[in-house]
Amino acid sequence: MRTNLGRVSPLPRGAWADSVSYSKGDIVRSKDAAYIALQESRGVEPGASAMWTQYWKLIASDGNHADLELL
Repeated sequence: MRTNLGRVSPLPRGAWADSVSYSKGDIVRSKDAAYIALQESRGVEPGASAMWTQYWKLIASDGNHADLELL
């Protein structure tokens, strides 16, 4: 019997792009910072849009580490 746990670790996705769909746990770079996705999104730029904090959490900025209590 097999159990599908889905993805269980963060996945680096490179630079953020508005044409890409992101899943919970994806890590992107945007404007000299790194963010982890809290939920699925597309077109929600981390650190830029009015509601970005519902979709992304800042994990590092300009070499400074943010709070790593991710989820």
